Amino acid sequence: QTLTNIIIENGRLIDASVQTSEKLSQLISANADFISFLQKPPSGSGQIGTINQKLAEYNLGQMYSAIYLINQSGIVAASTEKSFLGQDYSFRPYFYRAINGQPYNDVNLGVTSHKLGFYFSHHLYFEE
Repeated sequence: QTLTNIIIENGRLIDASVQTSEKLSQLISANADFISFLQKPPSGSGQIGTINQKLAEYNLGQMYSAIYLINQSGIVAASTEKSFLGQDYSFRPYFYRAINGQPYNDVNLGVTSHKLGFYFSHHLYFEE
């Protein structure tokens, strides 16, 4: 294989991965359990554990280092990675784009993980 072919093939793999992740964020944003959880914060840790488990079910093949839900204040309310719980990400572009109704994807350096990663977000629709 030539270097050009390798680059083209890797580009296709990255593109497919981005498309899959965008669709996944849409599926998560439409999940009624997640919407309900964010609308009515739990009083105990049992519901958080259940939501964290449901989030983990979206991480097929452990493709993602973390999947998390951020409340309307920018605080991580549920996560597949415990170190993210309670973190304030209101300053991150993926939060303020999603809170304003715009899907988002980008590559950033994680402020909690200190690792380079792909970040995807999607807004939730709440009924008033």
